[in-house]
This record gives sequence, structure tokens and C-alpha cells, in this order.
Amino acid sequence: MNFNFPSVGPATLPVHENIIVIGGGPSVTKAKDTISLYIKEKNPLVISSNRMIDSLGINSQYIVFLDYKFFDKNDPNIVNTNLVIGPKIFNVKKKKVKRLYHSYLKRGNKIFKIEYDRNRKKHNHKIEMTKRGYICHFLGNAGFASIILSSMMSPKEVFLSGFDGVNRLGVLKKHYEKSKWRVKAHKAILQKNMMVIIIKHLRGMGVSIKTSKYDKLWGADLKKFRIKTR
Repeated sequence: MNFNFPSVGPATLPVHENIIVIGGGPSVTKAKDTISLYIKEKNPLVISSNRMIDSLGINSQYIVFLDYKFFDKNDPNIVNTNLVIGPKIFNVKKKKVKRLYHSYLKRGNKIFKIEYDRNRKKHNHKIEMTKRGYICHFLGNAGFASIILSSMMSPKEVFLSGFDGVNRLGVLKKHYEKSKWRVKAHKAILQKNMMVIIIKHLRGMGVSIKTSKYDKLWGADLKKFRIKTR
């Protein structure tokens, strides 16, 4: 079986007018009805990070994995889906990874690579990408990578949900587990800055951005970036 997976990029991905990107924040659960209505109205492509969101009655066409620990869960419910993996996964040279690939592929899934600079100190003031899709700086997490993936598909509108960021105490929560953890202040600032850079990237492409009234988008100024809420 061939494990030489193609890389995602503007030249290789299909065009989608409407895309919804689901992050890991708890606002996803609160916005379930809003998300379902948006999907019913717009029939968007759905991208999620690290896992299926079928527990909310939502099917992902693309799932982005940057960390091996999430890919290694090998959820048997993931079938006939496009999986996008980062270098922390496709650079691993263990036999176990090949068994994972085989397991995913035999269930009708397709696997693609997303390539980026893993240097954590490399945070640009804008998204820089080569024609073949290589991102010239660190991404931060699978949620941010999912938004950048959406930008490669020439969308007219992107709906973002589950990008809450930390609360006032610096605590990060997820919609798919009860655990929570504190994020160091300087890392939280980097994450917020990355969210703003990605929003600027989308708006610079002329993409309309929407979100739910429950989403905080890491504290980004919704009014400044003309982000509409539902």
C-alpha cells in the first residue's frame, strides 16, 4: 500500500463557496442548533479538528490532525473522510503509524499532508504560503490549521465555531472532554495573535466570516473585522 500521501494546497483542493470550520471549544455545543441551521441553509463543506463531531449530528468531510495522540485514537467511526495530517504524524517512522494508515485507508478514508514550518518561534504577521501549499511558519494547533485549509479552497464565506480561547483565568476548555488546563499567558497571547492573523488572511481574500453568538474567536474584535454573528 502506498503511503506517499499528496500535500494539500490551492492547486490540488476543490473549490467550495461555503465552508464551516469546527474547533474544539465548548461554544460548539451551545451553538449546535445554529450550526445545524447553517448547514441546512448553505450546504457547506465541513472541516473539523482532531475528531469527528457526529455526536452533535454533524458529519465532517475533512478532519485535520496535527498531533499524533489524536490520530492514534483511530476512531472506527471515521469512514469515507478526507484526513489531513501534519509533520508530527507523517514524519514518524514507526511500524505502528503504517498500521494506522492501513486501518484508516481500508475504511475508505483518504489521507493528505499539510506542510508547515515547525519552528515555534516563527510567527509571521501574515499567512505566507507557497503555490504548492507549504506554510512558511508555525501554525499553533489543528483548529488554526483547519481554517487555513479552508482558505485554500477559495471560499466566499467561512463559518467559524469552537474557537473560544482561554477564559479570564487563562483556562482552556474543550467541548469533547471534561478536562481543562491552564495556558501560560505568553502562549495565550501568541494564540490570540495567530487567530487575528488568520482572520486578516481570510478578509484579505475577500472572504465573508460568520460565527455564532457564543463564540469568542480568541477575543478577536468582531466589529473591526466585520464578522457577523448568528
